[in-house]
Amino acid sequence: MKLWQRRLLTIDPRSLAALRVALASLLLLDLVKRAADLSLWYTNSGLVPNHRLLWRPDTPHQLSYLYALFTIDHLRIAFAATSLIYLCFLVGYRTRLMHVLSWFSLLSLNTRASILANGGDYVFCTLMLWSAFLPLGARFSIDRWLAQTRDPDAPEPPPVKSLAALALLLQIAVIYFFNAAHKTGSTWREGSAVYYMLHQARIVTVFGLWVRDHVPLPLLQALSYSTLVIEYALPFLIMSPWLLWPRRLAFVLIWTFHGSIALLANLGLFSPVMMVFSTILLGPADWDWLERRYGAHVERLRAKLRPVLTWLAARTSGPPIRPPSAAGHRLRELTVGTLMVLALSQISVENDAVPDVLRPPQPAFMDASISYLRLNQGWGMFAPNAPREDMMVVVDALTVDGRHIDPYNMRASVIADPLMRELPDRLGQNYLYCDYTARIEDTGLLHEPLREWILAHHRRTKRAQDKIVSFTAYVVEDTSPKPGEPAPTNRKARKFLSGRSSQ
Repeated sequence: MKLWQRRLLTIDPRSLAALRVALASLLLLDLVKRAADLSLWYTNSGLVPNHRLLWRPDTPHQLSYLYALFTIDHLRIAFAATSLIYLCFLVGYRTRLMHVLSWFSLLSLNTRASILANGGDYVFCTLMLWSAFLPLGARFSIDRWLAQTRDPDAPEPPPVKSLAALALLLQIAVIYFFNAAHKTGSTWREGSAVYYMLHQARIVTVFGLWVRDHVPLPLLQALSYSTLVIEYALPFLIMSPWLLWPRRLAFVLIWTFHGSIALLANLGLFSPVMMVFSTILLGPADWDWLERRYGAHVERLRAKLRPVLTWLAARTSGPPIRPPSAAGHRLRELTVGTLMVLALSQISVENDAVPDVLRPPQPAFMDASISYLRLNQGWGMFAPNAPREDMMVVVDALTVDGRHIDPYNMRASVIADPLMRELPDRLGQNYLYCDYTARIEDTGLLHEPLREWILAHHRRTKRAQDKIVSFTAYVVEDTSPKPGEPAPTNRKARKFLSGRSSQ
């Protein structure tokens, strides 16, 4: 029993520190991506105006402070404040408070523009929630260094034992297990899944395009089968309590697996989030080796910061890091246990691989809690099959001076041809445009904002000759060629939206 507690309920505080740095870095990267198109995704003059979502929300249980903000100036202030929170979380200053604020900021960003959300965003929110119950600032943080400045004889924090450690491990294992269990279609049985993934113009990278054209099919089949092997093996390696090497092997496999995926396809934050997740798999022996090798660099950094730390220590009250009281510890464990029950219930609801006998009806309060916290547990990327159909949105807009332009793909893609009725090899969209493109046809609530945004093109360019007289938006589709076939089939284009200037 002690072995199980040590391996499944205990995390080295240095692993938590690495998790904090990786999480905060990823938070900042995501914020920069969203800020680059701030007016497009978060203002009322963009594609996802908040008043439309509030009138007809896609779910009744939504939590986002960004619904109260709708002008570009308000949002710039909010994004600036969010970046400051993320930076404080990164360096570990007032870590617990900044962690909670970071989680709520991420939750708000995703909920406010849920049409852009994918599996990586749900994993990210879930990871931030589980890890909020662990002391991510106990090592390698401003909080820790301030505590040492006040009390140079303070001992190093001991390993953290908590139910939240088990929740994090189980979360990783559940994600991989159900992603593998749901891959039951012919593309996985035949080994063609990676081949078809590389024919998705919206997500394939430049390197993925090269691989598609130069790597032989047997090697692509081997990559498909290895995906299943890795996803099935990782839960057992992660949850193994007996030896060090299974966790180390899991760490290497996760970085190799997701690093390879990121080189081939743009799947949003899913790959980097899972790589961030894996830092908790590093154990004390791993960190002892790293400290022997690099600890001197950390000490030199702290020495350079000592004047600043001394100044902060004199002007902040009380030790930033306090061990939890017995009552606080019990409350934390009770809260984590309650969330684990919610997650377990959601696993049974969302995953078809769970037998019907294990899928009881979910009470309304559970459904609401899951939605508010974005603690969704449906995992099935490229399942049961890798997609064999591809699509893009093309806008054919006529300007007042007689030109045809595509204002949407001028922002969204590397190719913006308003007369295009066949998919190019690669669109080069980032993950926000990719998900919007895939969902906008079936999201009638946001058709009018898209129409207004297209007709306002000249206001954004500030050029009278760019005024759009009329436009038609098409969904352009095809079926990816089967292995050995020269070109896509079933090419077609259908209109889904049109508009005309009133003046």
